[in-house]
Amino acid sequence: MKILFAVPHYSFNIQGAIRPLLKDLSKGLSERGHKADVISLYIDEFWYPQWKKETFFDEGVKVTRLPSINPVPLRKGEKSNVLNFINCGAIPSPGFRRIVKEYDILNFFDMIDLTFPFFSLFLKVPKIHCCITLTEQFTFYMKHPLWRYVLSKTSDYYLTSTKHSLGLLHQLGIPEDKSDYLYHGVNTELFKPSEIERGKNTILFLSRIEPRKGLNILVEAMSLVKNPSILLIAGQAADDEYFKIVMKKAERENEKGFHKIEYIGIPSDEEKIKLFQSVSLFVLPSIFEDYGIVNLEALACETPVISTKVGGVPEVVRDGENGYVVNPGNVKDLAYAIDKLLENEDLRRQMGKKGREIVIKDFSWKKILDRLEVIYHNLISKRRV
Repeated sequence: MKILFAVPHYSFNIQGAIRPLLKDLSKGLSERGHKADVISLYIDEFWYPQWKKETFFDEGVKVTRLPSINPVPLRKGEKSNVLNFINCGAIPSPGFRRIVKEYDILNFFDMIDLTFPFFSLFLKVPKIHCCITLTEQFTFYMKHPLWRYVLSKTSDYYLTSTKHSLGLLHQLGIPEDKSDYLYHGVNTELFKPSEIERGKNTILFLSRIEPRKGLNILVEAMSLVKNPSILLIAGQAADDEYFKIVMKKAERENEKGFHKIEYIGIPSDEEKIKLFQSVSLFVLPSIFEDYGIVNLEALACETPVISTKVGGVPEVVRDGENGYVVNPGNVKDLAYAIDKLLENEDLRRQMGKKGREIVIKDFSWKKILDRLEVIYHNLISKRRV
């Protein structure tokens, strides 16, 4: 099969789960004998369309960034204007349609933008939409009937990241017989435990730093944590003002001299794995979250996780088995869960091992790719009938 993944942006300036997810999918499918490439709009980190084209290989994955335009000049910070009514950020170059015809199936990713689905409406290739940001975008789609209509007419089949988000998709009007959930996987050959000794009372937060990830809640909770600890904060500052506010809170906590809170920047892929392997526990206190693939990565390294009861997170972090889930925004419960794990090394080790077992059983790439191949084959067969 020849598969084309279409994603609104593929940028080294924008950190997040989509790029590593697409790389893992492309590589996994390629190893099974398929051709799996990526196409995106040529937009900068501020969502401004650029009439440029480039093709490059990202660790063996072919990526093409297409020229795109918006017919009306954008104001600063504006994603789109005249195209907003159909949730499109730009118009792709006509070359997009020619490229798509070379593939057996077109796989859309993300719901933040419907440019590729909308401008593929009349292409005959089978289409599938992986709605990986549905939890985050659900409210916006509920407020815009036309967005829901465009979404429902642009693909033959729809996949969500979790059982929870599949229910949301049905609320948007997507029929049950045209949809299912498919978990994301993690490479357990890369993300695995290490023999290196874990730091004592070390806590890791690793994600995009923006309000919905709840880092401010974690920093506030540190004032209630009874065990002196080191909190390492890693990730891209996606909201500069929010980042400044959080780091000021961290400075005030550091001044007390009980805990140490340190921002260590944006780790490389290799550094990220070592961080998961070397800390006592991982915390992702999200206010909104569809999936939280970093939770999976931590668990694959036998690191217990504390996260929140949002989206599909409880399907990954199973309370009392491989970590704890607390109510979002609850500072006291978060601090209590942190102390409970810090005070019991045997419990951390037990939860870590259970976490990796669950990842291998339910979130292995082999299992996920097996299902995805079946879905692709079924869609292609139906088109041929």
